[in-house]
Amino acid sequence: VEAIHLIDNKGNVTSINGEWVFNLKDTNTMQQKYVAENTVSGLTLQQAIVTNGSMQVSYIIDGLDEDNSHPLFETSIVTSEGESFFVKNAHVERLETEQQTVINLVFPYSVWNEQPSLSLKVPGYKELKLVKKE
Repeated sequence: VEAIHLIDNKGNVTSINGEWVFNLKDTNTMQQKYVAENTVSGLTLQQAIVTNGSMQVSYIIDGLDEDNSHPLFETSIVTSEGESFFVKNAHVERLETEQQTVINLVFPYSVWNEQPSLSLKVPGYKELKLVKKE
């Protein structure tokens, strides 16, 4: 790091120049898996894994999303306190032979949030309750 820039609440910038060396070591990636507590018609959870930096959720919806009408970026993870985390990245794969669509989403939610249960809210579907897998 060569410089640090600090901004106060009035927008004033203070810069500190210097040279700081960081010894970057391989850190252990923490993972927590979640499983579905309930069933939701037309939606099947494949996996829900939280790591140090994000939460990856994969689910299958019945039918094909030919016109990309599935509201991916309105899908959210909600904590028991009501805090919502919305999708930051998405990948869609159509399984034409099975008339299904696989949705892979990444949320800005990490293991540091420490929640024993969450909810996956997908527009057009009932709420899917997620609980930690022991």
